[in-house]
Amino acid sequence: MNKIIRTVFIFLILNCFQQNFFFAQNINTDSIEVFIKNEKNDTVKMNTLNKFCRTFWQTGEYDKALNYAKTALSIAKKLNLKKGITGAYNNLGVTYWYQGHYAKALENHLAALKIKEELVEQAEKNNDSVKLKESKNSVAKSFNNIGMVYDAQRNFPKALEYYEQALKIQEELGDRNGVASDLNNIGNVYHSEKNYSKAITYFLRCLKMMQEMGNKMGIESSLANLGNVYKSQRNYPKALEYDMQCLAMAEELDDRNGITVSLNNLGLVYSELGQYEKALEFLNKGLISAKEIDSKEWMKISYEGLSDLYERMKQPAKALAYYKLFSDVKDSLLNDDNNKHIAQMQTQFDSNKKDNEINLLNKDKVLKETEIQKQKAETEKQQTQRNAFIVGFALVILLALFIFRSYRQKQKANVIITEQKNEV
Repeated sequence: MNKIIRTVFIFLILNCFQQNFFFAQNINTDSIEVFIKNEKNDTVKMNTLNKFCRTFWQTGEYDKALNYAKTALSIAKKLNLKKGITGAYNNLGVTYWYQGHYAKALENHLAALKIKEELVEQAEKNNDSVKLKESKNSVAKSFNNIGMVYDAQRNFPKALEYYEQALKIQEELGDRNGVASDLNNIGNVYHSEKNYSKAITYFLRCLKMMQEMGNKMGIESSLANLGNVYKSQRNYPKALEYDMQCLAMAEELDDRNGITVSLNNLGLVYSELGQYEKALEFLNKGLISAKEIDSKEWMKISYEGLSDLYERMKQPAKALAYYKLFSDVKDSLLNDDNNKHIAQMQTQFDSNKKDNEINLLNKDKVLKETEIQKQKAETEKQQTQRNAFIVGFALVILLALFIFRSYRQKQKANVIITEQKNEV
């Protein structure tokens, strides 16, 4: 059995979630709704919607998350606030990713990336180093999020391409949280490609950084992924150790997604160890949790794990029933139309980006040609002025010579006249 629940650490959590989660989880949803309804300042309303959207997708309340993100996007577009627009697009993308709607996730992340790259160009043009750093950091987040979509689609070369672009930017900016997230996600790709030694190296680097920063969400993610690698290596005692630590951390954080992941992972490990009763207990709990948060991705893992478990327990009817449920969910996540839609959107994005680059090159070419024409005209003007000066100066010299010659001739004539008078 090679069923691995891979925890791709959502980059946005690193920067926004820890500051807001423990505060937000104690607030009644109704009070949030009342505040938003009564708030007159649209900017404050938009920021509040984006903020609590992140809390809702983390706690598995995806319908609320989508509603908040869409409302925030509408307000941000009305106010033409680009940071608010990209924030809403990111929230939509992450929520759709959790739900397994990968085409919609990619569509929103690409929309966010396009605006963020425009903000980078604007900051470079204005020589604004502060906004340039902020915009580049934001671009790295989108690279990470897009990589997550391709990762879930098992397009690992494309996922690695985006993750490495994100890592390059974060290392350049010295963003430790960002670097740790990138290391985690790259480790996941190597894990999927069965390069386990590289995967463990990246996960351990990530775990160390998260522990140094006290980032509990990051620690949880790293523990889950290390457990998965050891499971792939059939080192089940080691996998069990990391999965138990991960479940404890997820429960401490009240991370519904993390709890679901850990329950399923523990069920899979106990199944491999032949402890079927414990495996059944954890996989059923994982399935219940996955349904509560409406996550098709985690439901798929639960169904497959239960199908395999009942087969081991010599109960073919139940094994077949769960396999059919697994197959139905899998088909809904990875259907041909979904993949085709994703490929079309990526092609469109790459094409638009290439067109923009060509337009920029053409603009630069026109500017250079204009500058060359200006320089040529200036040179010709200076040459004309110089030639006019030379001609004028020559004419002055010739005139002076003519006057001087006339003067000499007049003098000679006077001398001759004087001599003639004297002779007389």
